[in-house]
Amino acid sequence: MAPLLARSLHLTIILVLSLMASACQVTMNDETVTPAQLHGARRIAVISVAGNTISFHKNSGFRSTQATADASQWGLDDATAKRFADGIESALGVATVAYTGQRNDAIRKSLYVDKPLLRADRLNWNAVSSDLRAIGADTGSDLVALVVREPSQDELGTGPVVVEGWGYSSGHDECSAYAKLILILFDPSREKPIAGAFVYQLERGKGFQRRIALPEEDCRTGLNGARPAQLERLKHALASIPDDATIRNTARRLIQ
Repeated sequence: MAPLLARSLHLTIILVLSLMASACQVTMNDETVTPAQLHGARRIAVISVAGNTISFHKNSGFRSTQATADASQWGLDDATAKRFADGIESALGVATVAYTGQRNDAIRKSLYVDKPLLRADRLNWNAVSSDLRAIGADTGSDLVALVVREPSQDELGTGPVVVEGWGYSSGHDECSAYAKLILILFDPSREKPIAGAFVYQLERGKGFQRRIALPEEDCRTGLNGARPAQLERLKHALASIPDDATIRNTARRLIQ
């Protein structure tokens, strides 16, 4: 094996294993609540603060170029909160309410810490606990469920390429949209997260994240030169990831 190829493969393996090992520390992934804890809640407020930015990664050889764009007008967070509220209520049998108010802006700005990827304090709960308490009080909710962006390996990357949140990428002769998210359950009374689950579908003990195929032309053009029709196609794709079955599947993994 060529030295460059071997080194790239080695770095990829280290990165994936590190992400897996640190996920529980960083985001409460695989931490669960008991049915009694869950059903003792009057209501769960559901918010999405994955952000208003979309990314494009062009993977070629062992190189990756990235572009980002503002997508605040697309309303992805608000639509996601409503879909997760419906899915959580359907899956868990607990009343939910989607919160799409102004406090979400402050949470988006303060929750994510600009620190190295694998730091356990990548999410600053102390900075947002007062807003989460207020959301609980405003909505009559004992728990708050947050959809946040989560760093994850890009399946189309030919090297150690990490993506998060909403976006699309190219590689291996494919162009497709993704959503790298995690669902976290926060207890305002204790001011800390108590459970979490990566947003993916689990079937026969194996998890997979759904991606939506896009025309190869959309990846050749990229974000900077995207035409209105291409952006509309991307918006539609991102708004449907994850699908409803994946949301329900993820919600069930919050319970022991």
